[in-house]
Amino acid sequence: MIGFLLLYFYIRRLLAPIGKLQVATLEVSQGRLGHRIREPSSTEFEQLFSAFNAMAARLQALFANDVLLLGNLSHDLKFYLTRLKMTAEVDVVDHEAWRTIIDNLLDNARKYGVAIRIALTGEAGRFCLSVTNRTELVLGADQLELLLQPFYRGDAA
Repeated sequence: MIGFLLLYFYIRRLLAPIGKLQVATLEVSQGRLGHRIREPSSTEFEQLFSAFNAMAARLQALFANDVLLLGNLSHDLKFYLTRLKMTAEVDVVDHEAWRTIIDNLLDNARKYGVAIRIALTGEAGRFCLSVTNRTELVLGADQLELLLQPFYRGDAA
């Protein structure tokens, strides 16, 4: 009976480092990559624990690099997405501004003209919109310069 007790304690002492390795493996598998095992004096377990610690250190370094890389990618993507969003917003504003300008030109041509002519020409991605109208108003040379001023209507308008 004493022999079995001695054998039990001897085997338990012998296998104790494997329990430490099991706990350390669970820690690393749950993402705690900084966890290390205190290396025992037994040569076989010392080598095993040393290999485990080296593996955990490499995993920690790899994940740190991945986090840094993902952080940089995230920053770059945010920059370009923000730039794209701003461009889209400016395009919407430009579109609305042009629509207002064209609506005003056409309204004025209808209000103050007899016949309206609209022409749209373009080449190489550039466009030219021309709105002309014929009027029955007779303007003097001194009034022609004034027509280019905002909100000027002339006497007959």
